[in-house]
Parts: sequence; structure tokens; C-alpha cells
Amino acid sequence: MSSSRAIRAALALLLSPAPLFAAADGVVRGRVVNGSGGALAEAVDVRLSSFGPAGGSWQAEDARAGFLFEGLPTGEENPYLIHATYLGIVYNSQFHLHPGEDTTVVFEVYDTTSALAGIGIEGAEFDITLVEDRIRVDQVYRVKNESSPPKTILGDGSGTFHVSLPLPAAELPGLVLAASRGIMPVRREPLPTSDAKVAAIDYPMRPGVTAVAASYELPYGGTFTYESIAPYDIPRLVLIAPGDMRIEGEKIAPAHGSPAGAGVFLAEAIPA
Repeated sequence: MSSSRAIRAALALLLSPAPLFAAADGVVRGRVVNGSGGALAEAVDVRLSSFGPAGGSWQAEDARAGFLFEGLPTGEENPYLIHATYLGIVYNSQFHLHPGEDTTVVFEVYDTTSALAGIGIEGAEFDITLVEDRIRVDQVYRVKNESSPPKTILGDGSGTFHVSLPLPAAELPGLVLAASRGIMPVRREPLPTSDAKVAAIDYPMRPGVTAVAASYELPYGGTFTYESIAPYDIPRLVLIAPGDMRIEGEKIAPAHGSPAGAGVFLAEAIPA
């Protein structure tokens, strides 16, 4: 290597930007309150996790008097997930820390109940796709818990939400039930009910809206009749199917402005 090339190479190395590390000056402080009213019945464990390059996990074992985490990496590349465990139920919140700023978190946890009063459907969407000689159906429900006072519904072990199916659950070997509060779906084993075409999911229904999905495949020879009785009133059902598939039924009508390659149909006010 000539001397001039050696100098250029050295300059290039010197001028290359050094790796940037997130500042570890983030602060998270907060408190936990009982959204059902009254005092907290037992200790609340709070855990903070970072899923960015810096990683890390921090814990406060009893946060009834509040919690404080300091010296945390900041920046958009370091998302955080904070968990509060109360009465065996985990509540989550996700956020980012910005350099030089304190973040305050007010966590609502709730008392629990086995009563199913307050469970209903805010809306539903059925997605239908063709898989060779079968159709795949994803039934997604926005399940609302409007218990008063607000409580997390645990049920009695027989399920907290019922899903209607076009065939008996025993004839759908690939049936999958899952629930999510917007972070990560949690799969649950389908539970039998007194109706063979209704399966139950046992998942704690926190106040607010929880997404519940049932996924399965069916034989398809060009036509299929879906018959089931909805366990709950459905204010609005959206059906999305391949563009060349026609869906007909009581209360079902094509939607205007369907995206290319897909057919969108709507049904309003479906009674239980």
C-alpha cells in the first residue's frame, strides 16, 4: 500500500461514526390503583422489561406505595413493557422513554369476579381465505366487559366467552382459540359447552375490550352453508372474502368501496 493510500485509509477510519449507545438516564415512576374502587386487597408486583438492544428487566415486588425505576436506556429503539400482577392477573402497558424525560405510569388493576354479567360483543369480523380445496375462517370478536363496578371476569372454569361455529367443534380438529389485549395473542384450548357447535375460551376478561379469535379450516367444493346461533347480540359483522366469492344470507349485504381483490360484506344488528 502506498503512503497516500495508507493516509486515506486512516482518515476514513477516524471519520467513521462511532457506534451510538442509548443514554441510560430514563426514569419511570408510577403508582397502582384499584379500578374497582377501594383499597388494593394484596401486594402488587411490578416488572419492567426492555426489548431493545440494551435489554434488561427490573422489578418492584410490592408497589402498593408506588414504584420507581431509574437509569434506564432511552430512545425509540428501546421499547418497554411494564407488567403489574394483582390477584393472579397480569396487566400490561407498552411505551418508550425519551432522553431527559421522566415517564409517569398510573396502572389500573381490578378486583375479580366469577359472574359473567357485563360480557358482550362490540363488533366482529370474519376473514375467509381459500386454501386449495378448503376455506380458512378467522372469526375475530371485539369482546367488551362492561361490568359495574368494573372487575376482571374469571368465570367459573367453564369459559368466559362462547364462540359459535358452523360445525361441531369435534369436527374441526384444527380449531384454535386465542385472545389478546393488543400485545400478543394467547392461545387457549377450546372448552366444550352444552351446544356442540359452541366452544368456550377460558381467558380473564379485563374491563374494556379484548380481542378473541377462532380459526379453523373447512372442506370447500364451491359452496358452503354456515348455520349457527350467535350466543350474543352482534351489533355489526364484517365479512371479508376473496373477490370472486359471493356471500348471501339474512341481513348480509355487499359493502361499498371494497378493496381490490376482496369482497366485503356487512351485517347489522344480529340478535343472539
